[in-house]
Amino acid sequence: MRRALTTPRSPYLRWNLLRNPFGELTRQERAELAVVDVAIYLAELQAGRTALHFLGDQGRGKSTHLLAI
Repeated sequence: MRRALTTPRSPYLRWNLLRNPFGELTRQERAELAVVDVAIYLAELQAGRTALHFLGDQGRGKSTHLLAI
């Protein structure tokens, strides 16, 4: 007897889809797929009493960095 592979529960399973058919990822999916180096920020943030602010044009990865952190 074959065992079915377990996948994370998706709200789109009721339509036999694993993810949003329109291409928008959830916050959790975006955080998991983020390819950014956050180690330099984590060391500073763990020290406490630190603020982190990202500035940049649209599409430069500000939200992606924050989600990865």
